[in-house]
Amino acid sequence: MTEDILRKNLIAICKGEVGEKENPPKSNSTKYGIWYGMDKVAWCCIWISWILDAVGVSDMKEIKGYKKGFSHTKHIMDYAKKHNLFTESPQKGDIAMVDFKTDEYIDHIGFFEKFKVGSKYAYLYEGNTSMNNKESQANGGEVCYKLRTDKEIVCYISISKLLQQLVK
Repeated sequence: MTEDILRKNLIAICKGEVGEKENPPKSNSTKYGIWYGMDKVAWCCIWISWILDAVGVSDMKEIKGYKKGFSHTKHIMDYAKKHNLFTESPQKGDIAMVDFKTDEYIDHIGFFEKFKVGSKYAYLYEGNTSMNNKESQANGGEVCYKLRTDKEIVCYISISKLLQQLVK
């Protein structure tokens, strides 16, 4: 599969998951957590791993010893720092690391689709957020397509660099 096809497939799968919610509400219980083997926990990063698995990136054993990929934003951030996986020019399907409180702690994560025309605001596909901005954006209970400000996005991780690292 070419990188372009992988990116298109990744975004298509993300789009298909929009609207998926925890059941029961506010329980953190999802098909993503069940798949990962850690249900009823914050799941934004588990959702990222589920999407990667759905596009065929299924052998992620080298990441922190987890057989199914990342389970926490700290894990992916540490891995990205260790292997210099960052990009200044995100492309469709790259990973956005989000800090809502601007306290240097990564609160959330999503897949980048595009920038809003004329701005650095980014459209992201995210698991475990809320469409309603009055509710938790880092633990909101559903898969959403969100517009995030450049102040909220700490950095982008290149999916290309991540995949190259995984096959080494």
